[in-house]
Amino acid sequence: MRDGSSEETRAALGAARDRIQMISSAHRRLRLGKDHETVRTDEYLPDVIADIKESNAHDRKIDIQSDLAPIELSSRDATTLGIIIGELTMNAIKHAFPGKRSGQIHINLARGENGILKLRIADTGVGLQKKPRKPSGAGLGTVIVNQLCHQFGGSVKYAANGEGGTIVTVDFPSLSEVKPQQSLEQDAER
Repeated sequence: MRDGSSEETRAALGAARDRIQMISSAHRRLRLGKDHETVRTDEYLPDVIADIKESNAHDRKIDIQSDLAPIELSSRDATTLGIIIGELTMNAIKHAFPGKRSGQIHINLARGENGILKLRIADTGVGLQKKPRKPSGAGLGTVIVNQLCHQFGGSVKYAANGEGGTIVTVDFPSLSEVKPQQSLEQDAER
């Protein structure tokens, strides 16, 4: 990054560094359950979110709060969910609060209607901006989030937050909670 010849190159390398750190955090913070295959979201994700704040907003007055249901997931699914939350939270930090602006981000993960897992990330930032898209289309973070959400049958929806800012919601119809005993029985069948 120091040797980059242009601001655009340094920004791209900085974004890549942040993304690698976030994925590394999602893996490092993984605390497996007693069966060594599952993890509870309310125990795992707060540390991932704290790492994201530390690496992306440590010098800014952005308050990140979370309300996470105690949902038992396979370690693979929990890591994927951590990456999705990380990308969307980094996006909010980067775009909702330009120029060192302060604000809040609230992350909610709960069972919605029909037991479907629902993620909601709301910020109090500048809101949805009507600026021209890049000629190449969506950025890498958006592509990553869309692909990972698609794995669970979900899609990302953006809306204006009535209090100012943006609300991002994702339903995960095919993301199933795994009971620790169920995971042990599946391993025994293999």
